[in-house]
Amino acid sequence: MAAIAIAAAAWLVTRGGEGPEATAEPFLAAWSRGDDAGAARLTDDARRAAEDLEANRRGLDGASVRARLLDVSEDGDAARARVEVAWDVPGIGRWAYRSALSLRRGEDRWTIAWSPKAVHPRLNDQRRLGTTRDPAARGDILDRDGVAIVRPRTVYRIGLARDKVDDVAASVSALGALVDLDERAFTRSVRGAGPQQFVEAITLRERDYRKIDRALEDVPGALAVNDEVPLAENRAFARALLGTVGPATAEQLDRLDGQRGPGDEIGQSGLQARYEERLGGAAGRRIVIRVGGAPTDTLLERAGRDGRPLRTTLDALAPDDRARLFAVVATCGTTNAGVLCCANGDGGLCTDLTWNATGPVNVVSQPCASESTSPAANQMQWALYDWALQTLL
Repeated sequence: MAAIAIAAAAWLVTRGGEGPEATAEPFLAAWSRGDDAGAARLTDDARRAAEDLEANRRGLDGASVRARLLDVSEDGDAARARVEVAWDVPGIGRWAYRSALSLRRGEDRWTIAWSPKAVHPRLNDQRRLGTTRDPAARGDILDRDGVAIVRPRTVYRIGLARDKVDDVAASVSALGALVDLDERAFTRSVRGAGPQQFVEAITLRERDYRKIDRALEDVPGALAVNDEVPLAENRAFARALLGTVGPATAEQLDRLDGQRGPGDEIGQSGLQARYEERLGGAAGRRIVIRVGGAPTDTLLERAGRDGRPLRTTLDALAPDDRARLFAVVATCGTTNAGVLCCANGDGGLCTDLTWNATGPVNVVSQPCASESTSPAANQMQWALYDWALQTLL
């Protein structure tokens, strides 16, 4: 009997006696902890499996995954393992489905017969997982009559197309003669750019662009890219209060935790930054199958939400008058936190601020003798103004 038992044990070992679970479980564990290469080594084609696992994780924006074995069915030297897969996709959230692993019995262990279908049942060698985002329409900042103060306006992004520039120094110098430019820093950017890259130097409103458009044609490699960004009537209009919108930085994307993506425009200062969630809305997101980089099938969709308008009681005096003056009053109850006055950029524009602890931003017209404000007072008032925006809004 002992001899029979020993022989039976030896037969089980040589026939992969531990069962297909002994391969499927470690594969799923490695995949779930982000070790795609380690998971791939348990397949019959480690190189291709690693490429597929990494490509699909990358397509889902670096998502984390949790894969759990449901059950295994054997049929001679073949087995099928049913798996529950749950991804946590940045900016989208949980996405779960079921897939299956095919396994074959080898001389000493079971091996996963690799197929992209292990990742998702609708994949193959040409099909990969991916995501798309449809940016939300940004909400307007409105005046007291409900008219948009800040709304999409035409701008031109001015720069150099690297593949069209032969003499970097000459092109940068010629461009610097037309626009405000740090030529040394811009030269470094152009020299370090990729061969097909557009290197942006400055963004101009349409009115400013029309002043240089013909001269720009004589700058080797110069390019003007038409775009729309949220802007007020002109550059000086309550600029410090309304704030600006610009491309999100890597640090801002991390802080927003998937709510925005590379290339998205977000509030950088003032009301635009303080009310980013309200004004910016939420992009529509989809998990898709890509073929040759193009999305073909939608597997999951999360509806977006357009930004909501922010209404103030701003009342401008003569829209194009550089002597225009404003008073900004945030009211709540009857107690005011104080009044501040500060220069608002070029032309000695002035802003009076009256703050409460909470409440909406109310803005009314009120002249202010900005020309009598001393430089020292301006510096102090700007510091208080910055504090007010960050603390009280």
